[in-house]
Amino acid sequence: MVKAKTRANSGPQGLSGASRRLFKRLCDEYRISDSGGRETLRSGLRSLEQAEQAESIVAVDGPLVADRFGQKRAHPMLTIARDFRAQWLAALRQLNLAVGELPKVGRPEGS
Repeated sequence: MVKAKTRANSGPQGLSGASRRLFKRLCDEYRISDSGGRETLRSGLRSLEQAEQAESIVAVDGPLVADRFGQKRAHPMLTIARDFRAQWLAALRQLNLAVGELPKVGRPEGS
């Protein structure tokens, strides 16, 4: 029984160790305890992992690849990485977690 409790506290299965630690840290820090919030966070972290995986492929292959005609094109994994990273950020927004700096309100300075 102790093992099952420890496993449940270490984060959801199917995520890397780093993602499970981040899952636990975010759940503790922001008090995410409902199943919907935890599933949204798990899904977002899975998207983050997939974005990082696509980015690692681009790091090896380079940002440009040759198409069948020998023309240089953007690596297809760039689009995949962008889309998965957007899903991660959308999950954070759904959970009302801060992403970056808050925008300044009002008129720009010096005007």
